[in-house]
Amino acid sequence: MPIEETVGAVADLVKAGYVRAIGLSEVGVETIRRANAVHPIVDLQIEYSLISRGPEARIFPALRELGIGVAAHGVLSRGLLTGSPLAARGDLRAHMPRFVGDNLERNRQLIETLNRLAPERGVAPAQLAIAWVLAKDVAIVPVM
Repeated sequence: MPIEETVGAVADLVKAGYVRAIGLSEVGVETIRRANAVHPIVDLQIEYSLISRGPEARIFPALRELGIGVAAHGVLSRGLLTGSPLAARGDLRAHMPRFVGDNLERNRQLIETLNRLAPERGVAPAQLAIAWVLAKDVAIVPVM
C-alpha cells in the first residue's frame, strides 16, 4: 500500500481527534518525504547507536530539514555494547552481522574503548552509550 494512502488515512483520524500525531518506523528518506507531503510527520523510530550509525548520512539531515524528531531504539546495539553474551541456542542475534566474524572483531574494539572511557567519566558503559546518543542532537530520544 502506498505510504500516501496510509498517512492519508491516519491524517483523517488526526483531523477527527482520534490520533494526536503521526510517526513512522524504519523507513528511508524518500518515504519520509512522501509521507510528510501528505501530513506532517512528527517522529521517526529507527535503530541508532555507536555501532548502528547508518541514519547519520541521509536520514538525519532530512529529518532536521523537515523538523521531525527521532525515537532511537537499539541504543545499546541489542546488548552488544553491554557485553550481553549470546545464548547458546535460539538467540536471533547470532544471525546479525554485528555479532559475527570480522564485524564482531571491529565492534569489540569499540566496546573496549567504551569500557575504558566510561569509568573515567564515572559511569557505566551503557550510560556512556546512551549519553552519546543524547549528545548527538536534541531531537533524538533514546528508547530502551
